[in-house]
Amino acid sequence: MLNLLLVRPNDSIRTLGPHLAGERKTTLLLPSETLRILAAKEPDIIPLLRASLESGAVQVIGDDSGEGPLFLLPPLEILRRIKTGIDTYLELLGRRPVVFGRTHAGLTPILPQLLHSSGYRGVLHFAPLDGWRLGDDDQSVMQWQGLDGTTCDALIRYPIDAADSNGYADLASKLGRIIDNDRAASIVFAHFSTQATRWLDDLLRMDRYAPSLGEFLLIDDYFEKVAGVGPVGKYGFERYGTYELTRAAQAGE
Repeated sequence: MLNLLLVRPNDSIRTLGPHLAGERKTTLLLPSETLRILAAKEPDIIPLLRASLESGAVQVIGDDSGEGPLFLLPPLEILRRIKTGIDTYLELLGRRPVVFGRTHAGLTPILPQLLHSSGYRGVLHFAPLDGWRLGDDDQSVMQWQGLDGTTCDALIRYPIDAADSNGYADLASKLGRIIDNDRAASIVFAHFSTQATRWLDDLLRMDRYAPSLGEFLLIDDYFEKVAGVGPVGKYGFERYGTYELTRAAQAGE
C-alpha cells in the first residue's frame, strides 16, 4: 500500500509538517514548479523537507519542469524539461527523485526511453488531478514499453480518495479481488495535506503494529519490490489524450 500526498503551491509548513513524520510513510507527489514556489514563499519548508528525506521519513515523486502535454513536444525538448526538473530537486532538496509522475495528463509513448536515459526507475501511469489512467484494470503495475522497445516499470493502479469513507467500506473484499488477479497486489491512497484522513490514519496505525491488510511502502522501495513483475504494456500516441483544451476553455484562456 502507498500513502500518496499531492503537494500544492498553497501548502505550508503548518499543513505539510504533520505528514512528514516517519511513521506515516508518506510519498510526496511534488512537482518541481510547486517546489520552487514553496521555496520562494516559505523558505523554512526546504530544510524540513531535506531533513525528512535524509531520515527516510518521506520519498518524492518528481516531474519535468512544466505541466503541459509532453506529446506535443519534440523529444529533445522533453529531455531538456526532465533534466531541468532533476536539477531543481538537486538544488533545493539535495537529491533527485527516481520515480516520475505528473499531476495532470500528458504523457507520451516515447517517455520510457527518455526516463531510462535520465536515471528514472519508475513512473506513475495515471494523473490524479485529471482522473486519467491507462492500463489493465486487473493489474497494479506494468512494464511500460516505449516506441523503441525500452521498458520502464509503471504504477497503473489508480488511487483511492483517502478522505472519502466510501473507499474503505469494502476494502477487505477489494483487497481480496486484487490479490486474486494482480501480480503485484497494491492499493494507493491519495490526498491533500489539508484533508482529514482518519480512515487512512487507522490503517497507518495498524501498519506500525501488525500490517494484517498489507504493508505500507515508500515509492522507491515499492518499485524495488515490483521491478519487472508486471505484464508488458505498449500504447500509441492516440491513447495519451488530455483534457488540456477543456481545462483552458473553462479557465477562459
